[in-house]
Amino acid sequence: MASLVFRLRLTLTPSYYTLGFQSLLIVTIGLLLADLPGRMRQVLGWILVGVGGWCCFMAKPTTAAAIALVVVLNVVLRRKPLLPMLGAALVALALLIMTAYLIDGGITGLVTRMVNSAEMEILLGAGHDVFSSFRIDWLATSRSQVAIAVLLATALLLSIVIGPTEKPLPSLALAAVMIVSIAIALLGTDPIGILPSTLFLVPVLTCLGAMLYREGLVLRTQAATSIALALTFLVLPHVFALGSNLNYWYLGAFDALFWMLAVVAFLSPLAQQGRSLATLLPLTVLAQFLTALVINDSILNPFHQVKDLRAYTAVMPMPGGGKIVVSESLHHYLATARAKARASGLEVGTPVVDLTGGSPSLLYVLETRALGLPWLMGYFPGSNDVAVETIGLENCADLAKAWVLIEPEGKYHLDQADVMASFGAGRADYVAAATFDSLLVHRDYRVSRQFLLKPVRPAAPAEQSCREARRQRLDSQK
Repeated sequence: MASLVFRLRLTLTPSYYTLGFQSLLIVTIGLLLADLPGRMRQVLGWILVGVGGWCCFMAKPTTAAAIALVVVLNVVLRRKPLLPMLGAALVALALLIMTAYLIDGGITGLVTRMVNSAEMEILLGAGHDVFSSFRIDWLATSRSQVAIAVLLATALLLSIVIGPTEKPLPSLALAAVMIVSIAIALLGTDPIGILPSTLFLVPVLTCLGAMLYREGLVLRTQAATSIALALTFLVLPHVFALGSNLNYWYLGAFDALFWMLAVVAFLSPLAQQGRSLATLLPLTVLAQFLTALVINDSILNPFHQVKDLRAYTAVMPMPGGGKIVVSESLHHYLATARAKARASGLEVGTPVVDLTGGSPSLLYVLETRALGLPWLMGYFPGSNDVAVETIGLENCADLAKAWVLIEPEGKYHLDQADVMASFGAGRADYVAAATFDSLLVHRDYRVSRQFLLKPVRPAAPAEQSCREARRQRLDSQK
């Protein structure tokens, strides 16, 4: 189970990445269960495939389409009955319809929301369009990483080949690796800088090296099922990454557990010869070693946070009574901002337009209602256009009384004049009610000084100005 924490490399909180990974696990478990003898096991297996497909669609529709293709190929190429697969598709469809009614009020609502979201993604220019999704990314590596991968693969193969003997050397070597893994996890040392390429090269080199064992014994005794399973595991990380604007190798490495499982499937002939312990034990130890390295790297270099999570000691109360442990600098920023905002008259539930482009957590801590989107991102070429479009869906009555958060010198700030003009407002219609000091988020990004602007216009004229701005915008688009 410790291997599952490969997922920690990007974010420390559950997200659609987490759901996508778990969905692929459910689908693969279902496929394996469906191959076992026994009608009940097969029925349960295909039900799991359907549930996993539904979860996958809820996480990333592109990944759901790709895993559906994998399942179809698995059935067709192995000449298995089509009826169970159709049953799994019906399970996924039924769950999707149920979800559509619970969240969007029906299929029409779900389709409308997805179409609108796709249009916003294209407008954002974040690289999520169809042509950008289907691409080939290069595997970025270095000589040192290749050398590390070769050494780890060689050590793994030697451990498997030597197997359990009366000599203590293999057992001592495995015990030493486990001790090193524990030391890395507990002490936070970083002996090897693991890159995504290493997590891929170690399994691949292990499989290539195994082909040379006893004149290709692994290949000669390999069943078609094992080869298909190994290939499936090998491509699943890229199935997971499909549709992302990140490098596919980088993102696929978050699900490196599947690459390790590909080795297990490929070396299955050795396990069938009474060497299951000799095969699985070194693999398990290596997986724990890589897991310790990945976790430690995520702790030392957390995504978009100050380095080394072990140094976080400040406890930040959150809305709803929860608490989180954060860095001292982030705690000071959030606590000070909340105190200043309350002193300036900002009440819980007040609508706020966030034009900083990179501070979504602040509005949550302030317990305000974000207009437009929960996070109006400022990272991409079309960020201003998306902000204008989404804010245009809000009620003018809310915009008339909304406060505005700006960061004029910020790295990702939105165009303040353009966005405010879209709802008939300008800088002169607000007064700076509070100022928040800068914050070092990570080495490449610092939050600059922010200003919380309070509206000074009466609500009625502000609302009328909003309607007039929208009418003029519609006339200009005709």
